[in-house]
Amino acid sequence: MLAVPGDLKPESYIERHRPAILAENADPAVLAQFIRMTLAVIHFERNSNIRP
Repeated sequence: MLAVPGDLKPESYIERHRPAILAENADPAVLAQFIRMTLAVIHFERNSNIRP
């Protein structure tokens, strides 16, 4: 899986921040980081030669 700073998996980042992201008054910085992490996961999966 894609390594990110702090040895944090993108999926765990997304799951941990989902409530804050779905809140109407979500912090723009949290939302921006969520988008970056989501795009990183998509990019990794599309460009990976490893298939299950």
